[in-house]
Amino acid sequence: MENRFKTDFKVTFFETDTKGRITPGFLLAFFQDTAINHSEKLGYGIDRLMKEKRGWAILNWHISVKSFPKMADKLTVTTWCGKCGRHQAERSFMIQAEGGEDLACAVTNWAFIDLEKRKPAVIPQDMEEIFVSDIPSIIENEKYRIRKPSEEEFIYGNGFRVERSDLDTNGHVNNTKYLVWAVDCVEDEIYDNYDIYDIKVTYRKEAKRGNEIIPKKAVYSDGKDVETVIYFTDKNEPQTVFTQISLGWRK
Repeated sequence: MENRFKTDFKVTFFETDTKGRITPGFLLAFFQDTAINHSEKLGYGIDRLMKEKRGWAILNWHISVKSFPKMADKLTVTTWCGKCGRHQAERSFMIQAEGGEDLACAVTNWAFIDLEKRKPAVIPQDMEEIFVSDIPSIIENEKYRIRKPSEEEFIYGNGFRVERSDLDTNGHVNNTKYLVWAVDCVEDEIYDNYDIYDIKVTYRKEAKRGNEIIPKKAVYSDGKDVETVIYFTDKNEPQTVFTQISLGWRK
C-alpha cells in the first residue's frame, strides 16, 4: 500500500541562520512536524497516545542535504513509513522546493515506548496496518553507523544544564535540540567556510531536566571535506553518552 503524506511549509526569518538559510535544527523540526501531522491524520495523534501512556522516541537519523532552503522558500515535506518490527518502525522523508527540486532526504528509526515504564511497547497491529507503506526507504539498508573517536581525539567543550524549554511531551530533551547544540560546538572556521551535506544522529539515553551535559568533539578532514563527531555526555557519569552526532561538511 502506498501511504505518502505531505505538509507544506514556508521558511520564516526566525528559522534562518546568519547565511539566510534554514538552520539544521529547524530542518529537523519540519521533518518531525510532518511525522506528527501524518500520525494525527491516521488517528494516532499525540493526545491519543498520551492518554494511552504511549509515545514515539527517535533512535536514529540520517539526513542527506543537497541544498538548504532559504528564507521565504516554499517547501513540501513528504513522509512515509517503511518496515515495522515489534517495537520499532522506520520512516522516510523527502523535502522539495516549490518547483519540485529535491533539497534533502532523511530516514529515521523510531521506538514505540510505554511512557510510564519508560520501556519499549509492542506496536498495535491496527497501527502497523494503517501506517506501513510498500514504498522503499529513501536510504535503503541504512545502518546509522557513526565514527567512534578514541578518547585522545576528543576536545571537551563547556558544560550546560538541561532546562524546561529543552523538553518535549515525552519529558525528555527534544531530538532537535541535540542538533542545535552540535552545530554550536563547531568552530567558526568550519561553519563559515563549509556547508553541511550529511547528518547522522544516534540517541543513546534520554536526557531530562536538570541533567548536566558535557559535549566532546573530534574533527576529521581529508583535505576536501570535514567531519565533526560530537558526543553529549553526562557530567556526573562521564561514561554515559546521551547522543552521538556526525556532521559532514563540504565547501
